[in-house]
Amino acid sequence: MLAVVPEHLFGREENERDILQKHVPEFMIPAYPGPSASCISGRKVHADKIDFTFINDCIAYCNAHHRCGPPLSSTPDWITVYDYRNKKAVSKQLPFQYIALSYVWGPKEEEPCLSDGSSPQVIEDVIKIAEQLEIPYVWVDSYCMEQHDPHKMQQQLNSMHRIYKNAYLTVVDGAGYSRHNGLYGISKQRNVSQTTLQLAGRLWISTLGNPQTLVQNSPWITRGWTYQEAIASPRLLIFTEEQIYFECKAMRCWESIHIPLDCHHRKDKLRFLDSLCEPLFCQYTRNPKEFDGRGDFPRYIKHYTQRSLTNSHDALNAIAGVLRFLEKDNGHTVYNFWGIPLYAPEQKDPWALTTGMAWTLRGREINGSREPILRRHTFPSWSWAGWQGVVESFELGKFNHYVTHTSILIQSKKESQASLSWAGYWKAEGGMEMDRRINLWASGLGPSTNRDEPYNYPWLEITTGIIRVKLRYASPRFIEETVAKWPSLAGRIKPGFFIVPPDEGSRYTPIDFPDNDPELSTERADDICQREWDCMLLGYTPERGYKEKECPFVIMLNYSQRRKVTERVWGGRLWWNDGWEKSSDFKERSVRLH
Repeated sequence: MLAVVPEHLFGREENERDILQKHVPEFMIPAYPGPSASCISGRKVHADKIDFTFINDCIAYCNAHHRCGPPLSSTPDWITVYDYRNKKAVSKQLPFQYIALSYVWGPKEEEPCLSDGSSPQVIEDVIKIAEQLEIPYVWVDSYCMEQHDPHKMQQQLNSMHRIYKNAYLTVVDGAGYSRHNGLYGISKQRNVSQTTLQLAGRLWISTLGNPQTLVQNSPWITRGWTYQEAIASPRLLIFTEEQIYFECKAMRCWESIHIPLDCHHRKDKLRFLDSLCEPLFCQYTRNPKEFDGRGDFPRYIKHYTQRSLTNSHDALNAIAGVLRFLEKDNGHTVYNFWGIPLYAPEQKDPWALTTGMAWTLRGREINGSREPILRRHTFPSWSWAGWQGVVESFELGKFNHYVTHTSILIQSKKESQASLSWAGYWKAEGGMEMDRRINLWASGLGPSTNRDEPYNYPWLEITTGIIRVKLRYASPRFIEETVAKWPSLAGRIKPGFFIVPPDEGSRYTPIDFPDNDPELSTERADDICQREWDCMLLGYTPERGYKEKECPFVIMLNYSQRRKVTERVWGGRLWWNDGWEKSSDFKERSVRLH
């Protein structure tokens, strides 16, 4: 394999493989007269057609040697698929073979079919692929999901992980901007300029651009809905502008490269050798025996919140399949309440919820710049779903050191003062079944639902430790003067609000308020810094080397004058030393949180 690269690239701290993946767009590779049984070689890619032999070979090897097939179910399971030969949706019992489609919708249209009776081009194309592979059914959301019954639609949204997990193959439009673009190599000419050269009596051919890089820069990978579709699928066939890319739980293959699969698998043929490129998605569920829902829940949510949603009211629906999957993972089950993981041996323990509420947030990075953090008022402020931003971490786990001082009441009826204890809610209201009804309302489904209606049910009345703090505002001019005195602080501090520590040994804690709340704008800095603020203590899981109660995790609360409710406006660790309980205003109080 040949690549011509600037010499200065290899003076960096990165390892050579990362450098090549990041900075080298394509390679030259020997093109042998026929496929070699032991050597990687180049393969000709045609602009007007894809290589179905490549697809069939990948699937056949996966079927023969890997564990990527659909899971066995002990109970009857039915899904709706599209019978393209008879042009109708049908309900069938699993297991059976069907191809699922993952794509970008583009501008919203009322009807899935065009005025002339034809289908969007990407759907026509996936049907052509199904015909070539002799798979009689396809699953396409616009044809297979109930569009008019909100209750049935919610059930299907909760089952998205199951739909993609049971697919024989998932076809991904990794290049299109809408459903009308079509797939490159099926209905669209591919952008192929495959360089060849003669060197030392041998023909060398370009590998074309790294398809993983093309996918990572595609519109498809930025969409929230496509995240769970990708990680649930056991096999992905991704169409880029130049070539197709196959990925399953065990191997990755490019159309432009012939890889002798036996030689590049482990001896048991269950997985690729680790020396080959890492998968984009399937490593998440590559080995179910190693999966740990408690450890993986934060990673799923972080990756999901890095993506965007056209409609903010879809924040939970677009990840509902993954959340349901985490609930069903035997041995590592993680239930959730409005997307908040319940980290406790028993979900009925109040601290299960408050521990899961200890998440941190940052703005999404788009094209090198960071987007502001925004509040989504359709969802509760204490859930990450109520915010536009990246969930950076869930700071507390099952070893939360502050668990005995919390009690929670949950509103049991809308527009009522009636409530249940958290344990009583789980027992009397069916726990997660009540959560499903709440999610249905919050998702804004149904013609009678106002999707702009602010969240107001259920409120949580939490009794726990509350720390009262003061804020200080550091203006841009103050930061500039500070950096001039201490240049080492350049890039480490920025203008904004800081929580004042209770003693000289503790540090100021920077906070980020939502940008779309006029009550918390920097224009009101004087008023904000004159008042006292309540911070609800959620717990402390001390880092190694720290004392037990150092760096407590809190959420800052604000009573909204506009909505007349108390909401979370920030969450994070206070960089305070052990002993802060004695030097700060810390008391047990009750707060009704929306």
